[in-house]
Amino acid sequence: MEEEPKREDLQQYMRNFHDWYFGEDAGGMFLTAAAKDICTRLLNLLAEAAFKGGDGADGDSRLTEAESEALRQLAGELRRQLAVDVGAAHPPRLHWTRPGPQAPPPSFDF
Repeated sequence: MEEEPKREDLQQYMRNFHDWYFGEDAGGMFLTAAAKDICTRLLNLLAEAAFKGGDGADGDSRLTEAESEALRQLAGELRRQLAVDVGAAHPPRLHWTRPGPQAPPPSFDF
């Protein structure tokens, strides 16, 4: 059986994931409505799992198998949605076309 992450680790991951989209350095990233919905659900699930039981002082700082599976499922759903959104989930529609050679840079005669 694989070792499940600790809740403390998940708290840091949640902060990093939050900053990926909402942080000051996110650069105004755009997500489709479907991807943003999944992203928000994943952040909520991360928070729920990361802070369950308070600070972990009760000795139960590892995620349960069910919690870990739910997080993996939702993270996979986000990954698939992002792939669909950028067109990476499907092969190109025009199989007979190939990109031509790169155009040379323009010459500037001053």
